[in-house]
Amino acid sequence: MAGANPVPGYWSQPVRVRLPGGRVLERARWEMLLYAAIVLALLATRLPGLDLRAYHHDESIHAKNSWDIMRGAGYRYDPVYHGPFQYYATAAVFRVFGDGDFAGRIVPALLGIGTVLALPWLYREHLGRHGTWLAMTAITLSTGFMYFSRFARNDIYVAFWTVLLFGALLRFFDEPRRRWVLLVGASLGLTFVTKENVYITGFIFVSFLALLGLWAWQTSPAEGPAGETRRKVGAAFAALGRDPEGVAYALLLFVGIIFLFMTSFLTYLPGFREGIIKSFTVWADIHSSQRVNQPWFFYFIFVAAYEIFAVLLGLAGIVQALLRPRLFPLLLVYWTVLSFFIYSVAGEKAAWLSLHPTLPLTLLAAWYVGDRFERIRGVAGRVVLAVVVVVLLGWTARVSVPVTFLRGDVPKDFVIYTQTSRDVLETMEVIEEAGRRTGEGLGIPIFLHAETHWPYAWYLRDYTAAYYAPNMTEPPHQQIILASDVAAREIGYQLVDYVGIEMKLREWFPEGVYKEWRWATMLDLFSDGNLAKLGEFYFQHEPPDEMGSSNFVMYVHRDLLQSGPLGRFTALAPVAPAAP
Repeated sequence: MAGANPVPGYWSQPVRVRLPGGRVLERARWEMLLYAAIVLALLATRLPGLDLRAYHHDESIHAKNSWDIMRGAGYRYDPVYHGPFQYYATAAVFRVFGDGDFAGRIVPALLGIGTVLALPWLYREHLGRHGTWLAMTAITLSTGFMYFSRFARNDIYVAFWTVLLFGALLRFFDEPRRRWVLLVGASLGLTFVTKENVYITGFIFVSFLALLGLWAWQTSPAEGPAGETRRKVGAAFAALGRDPEGVAYALLLFVGIIFLFMTSFLTYLPGFREGIIKSFTVWADIHSSQRVNQPWFFYFIFVAAYEIFAVLLGLAGIVQALLRPRLFPLLLVYWTVLSFFIYSVAGEKAAWLSLHPTLPLTLLAAWYVGDRFERIRGVAGRVVLAVVVVVLLGWTARVSVPVTFLRGDVPKDFVIYTQTSRDVLETMEVIEEAGRRTGEGLGIPIFLHAETHWPYAWYLRDYTAAYYAPNMTEPPHQQIILASDVAAREIGYQLVDYVGIEMKLREWFPEGVYKEWRWATMLDLFSDGNLAKLGEFYFQHEPPDEMGSSNFVMYVHRDLLQSGPLGRFTALAPVAPAAP
């Protein structure tokens, strides 16, 4: 009929995009539209409001050290605070855009975006058309990835390097070219200078490659998928052997990155040796100290609570990969199982480390759904699978968005673990207003007792008269005093010229609830009271017990209240001047 616009298969028609270098990218219209929607969702969940939440204790240390480097301080590697890449990258952002809470979280946000955008470039041939956009969507909506992409810690950095590393290995098996070997070297080097779990990542992939090479060497050529995999693996190893120059360049890239960063860009040459030794030996200290102590099942309950798409469909993917073995899903299974095992037995178990076992599990879930969707021929079966995926991803978003944006600084969820209280930002408002009233501005005298040093060392970085005291044995004289609640009880009565209000420094999830779980008491979880608490947490995110907190007392000199209220001190001001 003349003038009819709809064209049969319109959304299936290809769109061709010419990339830099002359390569032409061809995708269906619906796929391009879907990718655009994912990118918009990714940007909307990673960048806005990065400065709304108070800086966590660790974030403040990372940001303050970066600020010091930006101002010319030298860097010395300390494995307790992890590798130098985060500090130099954040310092570069500070130098270009200025320092601040938003700027301090830009790099993790950008690498969180990069983790998703790298998937269609490196993984599409293995994840498939549907598996690729599913993996992108699942990581975009993942509670762990969303929260820690907006958090100035280095685990999202490692996740990004790992995506590049694994993707480079896959692409090398597909097309054994030097560029992928170089990307492997660069990714491992950047992982090394970011965080010490490079040894875990390296062990997982190197051990799998060794097993894969042994299998290819010992088996004879055969037909079918196994034979094709063997030929592909053999060709890749043969290509590697024919290019010793490329291998040497990759090793130089790996060592060169480590040398530059660990020596603080050639200003402290012993840093290279110290970095190699300390980054390895720190694991013994961490394991023995149990620094962030969690039960062995922590990551299992984590994914069950927050990553429902990954855990349910990832388990289905494990079964399918074992029943119909192929290289890509088997590597994902190996990576997933070994990650959960190693991180579960390691002495330090924390919410931010959940990214590392969650990543392969999510990729496995996306691969499984994409593979099943291609194999299902009936419309009814595809509809059922689509409904399951939408429900699971929808539930994941129902959890991740409120956790990240509505209660991201209130640890009702153990993904938050512990968090600086909103009271810290309120005290900063009081300090800023006090500085304006007195005319002293950034020079207003402030006393900080030891337990309050972090995160205030970050927030008061520009204050020239802030005194960080190791203890508090006698009454300070500064106009504003931040004292631990213990010191306040011991000395507060002597501060007769001050008005004090107790505030929260940080709060934490009542982790003692699940730490007490034992095999012998597991059935108690399903008693009426405990079952109701589990339901309230899972569906309403109400913690099963009272949150814990560490408190401090903020003292304000009465002279500062003469001209009116200061924040929560409203009811106590103005104060009448003393009689002559």
